[in-house]
Amino acid sequence: MNIIIAFLLATFISSNYSQDQTTTLIGSFGEEFSDTLYVQDLMHTPSSQEVIIVTNGQFKFTTATKCPDIRLVTNKSMSIAFNFITYPGEYNVTLQNGSITIEGELNKKLNTYHAEVTALMIEREMTLHSNDPKEIKDQKLNALKEKTKSVIYKLAEAYNNTPIATACGFAAHILVGKDLPFFNSIFSFIDEEALNCTALGQFIASLKNRYDNPKGIPELELYTSNSEIKKLKAPEKYLYIDFWASWCKPCRKKIPGLVDVYNKYETSNLVEFLSISIDDNQNAWLKAIEKEQMPWEQLNVKDKANHEKLKLHWGVTSVPHGVLIDKEQATVKNYINEIQELDSLLNSIISH
Repeated sequence: MNIIIAFLLATFISSNYSQDQTTTLIGSFGEEFSDTLYVQDLMHTPSSQEVIIVTNGQFKFTTATKCPDIRLVTNKSMSIAFNFITYPGEYNVTLQNGSITIEGELNKKLNTYHAEVTALMIEREMTLHSNDPKEIKDQKLNALKEKTKSVIYKLAEAYNNTPIATACGFAAHILVGKDLPFFNSIFSFIDEEALNCTALGQFIASLKNRYDNPKGIPELELYTSNSEIKKLKAPEKYLYIDFWASWCKPCRKKIPGLVDVYNKYETSNLVEFLSISIDDNQNAWLKAIEKEQMPWEQLNVKDKANHEKLKLHWGVTSVPHGVLIDKEQATVKNYINEIQELDSLLNSIISH
């Protein structure tokens, strides 16, 4: 559990990364304590691995990093396990009654984060391993997911541009899962300049890219206007998918511009259009497509399970929502809601 929690804490903050900065820990663990402690970053990068020798409870350890990172410190038996942020300065570390305390404002904030995330993890594990019927367990897990999102968001917002904000990004990935809008909201609190500075920072950046540009197409059985089932297939060219609904005013307002863009690029034979409605009311949907006269294929999600797949894959939690994918099933751009943006993307494709 300590290792998992520690991994969730890994991150960094913006600073001057051109020169190494030193962090010194001065330890007082009691005269009877002598041991070897092992230090490493949370991605287990070989270059980060260091050793602390504790003799008669005392040690002084200095490490150098280009930017603030979080280090995990353990002994071989794992009876000692704690984290510290490699922020410039000297910090006293004490061990009393089995509890470790580290000086420094960021480390105190880290403890607050640690306590709240630990509580969420324990609650999640208890729910997952409870003897509740599946339906009750699913309800509890869904409620806990919403609670987790609220807690992580408040922490990221409170500790904006600190190591804890990036920790929240990883906690969102582990505890919430692939919720694109939520992950992006957490990512907005992370200092982007720092994302190349630590191993975990690079992982978080690549994670965002993977979330924003998912590979492949979800398996969906959609419905035509004649109530026939049609599977969403891999495109033979670029495919723009517009998710919309008849009751969505911004969606309806967007359609004339979409028609103009469609007419502009129709003869290129490089891109096709598809509209997928999330309407529950089929009659309202049919009336809308008749009125709007969109000259490309119209399909309806209809099934709630299909909508859930769209939420997980492309983050379609609201409409309008546009996605451009290529014939290799790679997402070129997600969250396209401006006609000008779509036109610019397609123009770039045609030009090359």
